[in-house]
Amino acid sequence: MPKAQKSPIRYVYDQPNRHGRTRYYFWRGEKGQRKFRVKDDIVTGAAFYAAYSRFLDGQHPYPDQEAVEKARTDSVEERRKEAKSTSTKFPVNSWGWLCLEYMKTDTFRQQKNKRAIEGQLRWTWDQPLRRSNPDGRTYGDMPLDRFDTEAIQTLVDRKVTTTDIDENAKRTGKSQKVTKTTGGPQKNNLIKWVRGVLKFAIKRKLVKVNYAHFVEKEQVKGGGYKMWTDEMWDRMVHAYPLGTKQRLTFDLAGYTGQRRGDVYLLGWDQYIPPEDGLPYGSLRVEQEKGDVGDPYVAHIPILDELHESLEAAKANGILGSKFFVRQDHKDEPYVKESFGNMVRRWLDKAGIPNGFSLHGLRKLCVCRLIERGCDPHDVMAVTGHQTLKEIDRYAKAYFREKKKADVYKKWRAGMQEAETATATSRVA
Repeated sequence: MPKAQKSPIRYVYDQPNRHGRTRYYFWRGEKGQRKFRVKDDIVTGAAFYAAYSRFLDGQHPYPDQEAVEKARTDSVEERRKEAKSTSTKFPVNSWGWLCLEYMKTDTFRQQKNKRAIEGQLRWTWDQPLRRSNPDGRTYGDMPLDRFDTEAIQTLVDRKVTTTDIDENAKRTGKSQKVTKTTGGPQKNNLIKWVRGVLKFAIKRKLVKVNYAHFVEKEQVKGGGYKMWTDEMWDRMVHAYPLGTKQRLTFDLAGYTGQRRGDVYLLGWDQYIPPEDGLPYGSLRVEQEKGDVGDPYVAHIPILDELHESLEAAKANGILGSKFFVRQDHKDEPYVKESFGNMVRRWLDKAGIPNGFSLHGLRKLCVCRLIERGCDPHDVMAVTGHQTLKEIDRYAKAYFREKKKADVYKKWRAGMQEAETATATSRVA
C-alpha cells in the first residue's frame, strides 16, 4: 500500500489504494489510531466539514455508518469462528473431511483460482441432502463410499435453474414460450473440481472409483467471448490516439493475441532483442494458462504497429520500466481484476457494446493473422493455442461474412467463362 501523504487540511491524508487511485482518510497521524475513509473522497463542501468537525471532537465522522460497520465486524467475527470450527465438524472419511484434506495439499495451494475452488467446495458440503429438509444432514457429512455418481449428479444439478418465459421469435416476431437455462458453466466447473478432489482420494486409497467422471455435464450453448469487428477496432482507434494508456493496452491485446491475464503483465522481461527477420524484436510469453509448472508459451513478433504504439507510449512517459502497462501513480502493474474493470470502462467510453471484451481482440488477432497469409501453426506460435480446434472455430465465424464478396467475384468470373465457352462453341 502506498505511503499516506498529508493534505493541506490537518488530519486529512491522501493514501492511494493498491491500484493507484486517490483515497482520502481522517487520521490523527499516529500509529495504532484508526483511519476513517472520507465519503466519496470529496474534501470540500458542507457534508465534508460536518464530518471533519465530528472527527475532531473524537466522534465517528459518519454516525449512520457506525452501526453498519459494527454489524459487519460482528458478522466477520462469526464467520471466522465458524471457519475455525469447520475442520472438526465433519466425520473422518466423509465428503467434507476429504475436501478439507485436499485443501491442505500443494496441488490445491498451487491452483491459480484456489479461492474460487474453495468457495464452491464449501458450497457442496453445506448443501442439505434433502432440499425439503434444509436443516438436516448435509453432503459434507456423507460417507465417501456413498458419494457415488447419483449423489454427485444430484448435487451439481442444483447449480442449474430453468425458467419459462414469453419471448418474441426473432424470425417470425410471434410470441412463444422459451425455457431459459442458467448455471451450466458453473455446474461444469464444479464437476471438474469435484473430480480433482476425488483424484486426490484415489491416490490416498480412500476411494477406488472417481465417480465424478460419469456425471453428465451441461450442454452450454453460445460461442463464448464475442469477436470484435473491424468497425469496432476503428472506433477504438478514433477514441484513443497513440501515446495513451488505453491505446497501448488495446494494441498489446490486438497485436499479440494474448488473454487479459497475460496482457496486463506483458513487459521487458519477456522481450527478446532484434534478430534476423525481426527488426523490432519479439516477446516470449509464459502464459497464465497451462499446467502447474508447465505453462503454455507464446512466441510473438513485435509488429510494426505495436512497435509504433510502444514508442508513442514511451515518448509520452506512460510506459513502465518493467511492465508495459503501469499504474498512474507508480511504476507497478495493475491487479488483474482491477485491470479488467478499468478496460470495461474504457470500452464503454469508446462505444464498444457490452459483451465485447479484451478477449474478443484475441479472436480478431487470430483471424487477421490468417487473413494476412499465416497458416494455423503460425497462429498457434503467437497465441499459444495447443490445438487447431479453436483457431478453426474463430476463423469460421470471421470469414463466413468476409467471404461473400469473394463468392460473388468467383460467381461472376465463372459466368463469364461459361458465356465465353458457349459463344465459342456456337461459332465453331
